[in-house]
Amino acid sequence: MVASTNAPVTYGDSAGPVFLDLIKSQLDEERNRKSSLEQRGITVITTSSTLVTLLFAFTALATKANPTYVLATGARGWLFVSLMFFVAAAVAGLVSNWTLSYVEVDALEFKNLLQTRWNDPTTEVAERVAMFNLDVIEGARGRNNLKSNAVRVGITLELFAIATLAISVSQVLR
Repeated sequence: MVASTNAPVTYGDSAGPVFLDLIKSQLDEERNRKSSLEQRGITVITTSSTLVTLLFAFTALATKANPTYVLATGARGWLFVSLMFFVAAAVAGLVSNWTLSYVEVDALEFKNLLQTRWNDPTTEVAERVAMFNLDVIEGARGRNNLKSNAVRVGITLELFAIATLAISVSQVLR
């Protein structure tokens, strides 16, 4: 049987490596979040476009099958509102994929550091790297929050579009 100890885990002279690992994981998470949000935005665009296409196809088939067919007045208004919601949702999806300038460490600054600070103590370099990465994370979070809001708005508008489309269809079926 192995005796367990409750001694704290130590990381040499400083906790720097632990912080660097945490910061690196957060930076990776923000970069993955950006990709995920942009993919969700594309999904909003795709579903809105598909449903608008089906909406037009439904309308075209209804009028082609019976040239004297007149869409119920109530349904017409709801159909128009639904169309506007779908278009607005697609626009929100496009906004979530808008190219934003993300903060990254400048290559010239890297070159300068390599030329002037190569022999600095490891802890000083680790602290500088951590600060660079924190700046990148801060910028990415702000921009990703904008993308997240656009996706959230797009999905909400799609829900409104589907609801108003359902109301329109119910008007037609009455």
